[in-house]
Amino acid sequence: VPMIIGRRGCNTKEIAKRTGAKIRVRGKGSGHMETSTGQEAPTPLMLVVAAEADNTKGFFLALRLVLELLRKIEVRYLQHCLQSNMNPIQPAFTTGPIPQVAWQEMAAELGDDLPPRHSEYLHGSVASGA
Repeated sequence: VPMIIGRRGCNTKEIAKRTGAKIRVRGKGSGHMETSTGQEAPTPLMLVVAAEADNTKGFFLALRLVLELLRKIEVRYLQHCLQSNMNPIQPAFTTGPIPQVAWQEMAAELGDDLPPRHSEYLHGSVASGA
């Protein structure tokens, strides 16, 4: 999480500044305490990108920048696993559940840069090539 957020929030703040989008890290391990419970959300760790409906350009730029950041972190993770003689968890990150229409828009905009959907990974369609 610190590598995503950056020192004093520099990574997420820079993406937000450049794009007008909001970048949030939530879920288990995020360190973010929900106001309603005073605890982390009982969901898997996630990075959320959100923007106003009229800021699609900023939203897609934010997605590209977030993916670039996550891929840099993934390289470090893979290097760590190699040096530690550990098997890495692959894929290192996926796209969470989103409506089909939004998925199609993201796929059209990002093409092969879009990570696999988490549900596809869980059901094996990515691994099997289906």
